[in-house]
Amino acid sequence: MQRILLALLLLAPAVVMANEDDGSCANIPGCTDPAADNYSPDATSDDGSCIITGCTDPAALNYEASATVADNDLCYYTLPNIIVNEIHYNPCAAQGDDFDWEFAEFYNAGAETDISGYEVWFAFSNPTSISLAMTFPEGTVIPADSYFLVVPGLVAQSNYEAMGITTFLMDNGYWSNGGGTVQLQDAYGNIVDAVTYDDAAPWPSQEISVLGNVLAASPDGGCASLELIATDLNNDNPDNWQNSWVDNGTPGAANSSAFGCTDGQACNYSDQALFDDGTCNYDCYGCTYPEATNYDETATIDDGTCEVYSAQDTVCTPFDNNGDNIVGIGDLIDLLARFGDSDLDQDGIWDSQDDCVGAYDTCGVCNGPGPQVLAIDTIIITYDSIYVEAIDDWLTYELSRDTLLHLVCENPGCTDPLADNFDPYAEEGGTCYYADFCYTPTFDGYTYDVVQIGDQCWFAENLQTTTYADGTAIPEVTDYGTWGGLSSGARCDYGNDAGNVETYGRLYNWYAVDDDRGLCPVGWHVPTDGEWTDLEDYIAAQGFAGTEGTALKSTTGWLGGGNGTDDFGFSGLPGGLREASNGNFYFAGSYGLWWSMSPNGPNAWSRYLFYDNVIFHQAGNPPRRGFSVRCLRDAE
Repeated sequence: MQRILLALLLLAPAVVMANEDDGSCANIPGCTDPAADNYSPDATSDDGSCIITGCTDPAALNYEASATVADNDLCYYTLPNIIVNEIHYNPCAAQGDDFDWEFAEFYNAGAETDISGYEVWFAFSNPTSISLAMTFPEGTVIPADSYFLVVPGLVAQSNYEAMGITTFLMDNGYWSNGGGTVQLQDAYGNIVDAVTYDDAAPWPSQEISVLGNVLAASPDGGCASLELIATDLNNDNPDNWQNSWVDNGTPGAANSSAFGCTDGQACNYSDQALFDDGTCNYDCYGCTYPEATNYDETATIDDGTCEVYSAQDTVCTPFDNNGDNIVGIGDLIDLLARFGDSDLDQDGIWDSQDDCVGAYDTCGVCNGPGPQVLAIDTIIITYDSIYVEAIDDWLTYELSRDTLLHLVCENPGCTDPLADNFDPYAEEGGTCYYADFCYTPTFDGYTYDVVQIGDQCWFAENLQTTTYADGTAIPEVTDYGTWGGLSSGARCDYGNDAGNVETYGRLYNWYAVDDDRGLCPVGWHVPTDGEWTDLEDYIAAQGFAGTEGTALKSTTGWLGGGNGTDDFGFSGLPGGLREASNGNFYFAGSYGLWWSMSPNGPNAWSRYLFYDNVIFHQAGNPPRRGFSVRCLRDAE
């Protein structure tokens, strides 16, 4: 019997235990096509239920062969008139590093256009070897007669957005110093515009100078950009391009010109024009004295032709100022001495020398209305008492309270309702006192360090929660491809390495920030862009204007000698980011990036600290990127 049992055991097949989940444990049917309206990221097998709404007219530029539901209102048959207008491919050393200032500028010469899903492509010297640089996010609308930039680096994006220019960041590539291609196409591969430029003839590449005086620098490392001379010219032709006539180009604005009005006396004189184009006009000259009979309200430069007559003269007799019935030199000198002057308040002081034409009110305001600010004068509290026989004692209680107000010139005080000394009638400018405002919270099993900076109470370390404030789990997404297709809240550890959480906290996309369930603990919130600005302004006011980034960075942990001084205990660390397009991780040790809860068109506002920079940057970013989060104590 023992031999039979042994033989059966030897004949039994070996059982191999799995040590990694291959996704075969469950079969979840659904739509697995990411392009479908009803795409399900959780589905493991396609059940044929995908719905794709699109244009089914083969003649349309956006014909959707895979569409299952026709919506031909979506069809379009012409492309927008958006052109490549300026290329700053090799900034000079005086401006800064290439990646910090390079740009390709596009101009919308047509109507307002939604370019969601459009793509920018780039190539280096070989235009046939072209690569995808970036895709415009959903909701990207370009107004008519407007400009936008596409740049290769976060610093460049921050620099140009700080100038108020609409700027988009390339996920891949840059604008080559040796020539290349800039191409815009729609989501269906139709080319809207493309320019292949070079850093040698026939393209403008040399500086323009006369007798040793540089009129226009070279666009190839000489501070100028490459500009289209006029937006209605063919930008395929190198002869229609020029060196910019101003250093660093004209990003986000009309291109420069060497032509214009060169007459300094003309109304439309241009201090940038090198050659007169015959457009000078002098319509701004005339009489600018309102009391003159020939006053010209359209004139901005007085030409000395004003005619002034006395109100007492009935036959247009010129003004006899000294009353001797003779208009002589004395009258002229007196008139010139007080030409255009008056004494409207009749206080014996010419209005041109009077610091108040009228009277000061009790608040010291010229012609002011007097005290207008409500302030507490007296608080009257009435108490009563009652004898309680059971305890053989009198109990005192408040019967009523009345507040008497009066008007004052100003009333600085504490305006925070959470403060112990809150004054509902106070104006900004006073000091608030708190018994326990900046407390240490525990959230998702972890207790955070906090720091009070000015009137704000901040987390002194990055958020690392795995749940929303209501206890709901935040999905952790480690797959690189899945991350870029998300449209709901998610978290991850930098490099998918949990060992980084203790130092850097976790990274979250902006959908998690914008979730109504709350990413921060109760009583706290992700700061708005305005609240980040309040922090920056406070630090600047303490003597750190222009070096706010250094004051916020931690004293250790930054690469390249980029440590800060951490003067306020904020302890900003370089937690890096997770890219939206490919799910890769970048810049740990070099960049610290934090979300705000404020949207910025299709993007959201964020703040940066860089290892090689002393300032605190503001920029908009796609919501699918993964950034760090700091929480701020609620003000109410």
